[in-house]
Amino acid sequence: MLTLGKKTLSVPILQGGMGVGVSLGGLAGAVAACGGMGCISTADAGYREPDFARDPVRANHRALAAEIRKAKDLAKGAGIVAINAMVATQDYAAAIRTAVEAGVDAVVSGAGLPLELPGLVDTPDVAIAPIVSVSPPILAVNSAQRLGSPFASKNSAAAAGILSVDGKPVPVY
Repeated sequence: MLTLGKKTLSVPILQGGMGVGVSLGGLAGAVAACGGMGCISTADAGYREPDFARDPVRANHRALAAEIRKAKDLAKGAGIVAINAMVATQDYAAAIRTAVEAGVDAVVSGAGLPLELPGLVDTPDVAIAPIVSVSPPILAVNSAQRLGSPFASKNSAAAAGILSVDGKPVPVY
């Protein structure tokens, strides 16, 4: 058993958020239904909406809320339904507020320093999980605790989705 925030996972599986339609409500709901944490990416969640090309912000928010509801319905109260929100996106704050209003259980946030995260979530009912890329790992834990997070994710240069060559981070300018 693993407790994150106010919810307990019966299996210690945390599915990562993968953008642009890879991790939506179906996958996140299936993972949560099995007792893990399923994660919906906020990155272009509304790409299938008919008005996406004309109004991507509205399409993304509408789809994000719908995907969270779908995941929660599939989970039937089991596990955790989370979102992954990248700080570097233009609609970061509004996407988090949409997810909290839609009933998400947790917000995982990285791709920048998620310093605003506690204020954006602003409810003890939603767990926050900042992704911090610092070494040694104890600094990641300390950073997460200062943000009020019950858990943290420490990225390594070899992690999937992290820019690296031969296990060494690629400098980003």
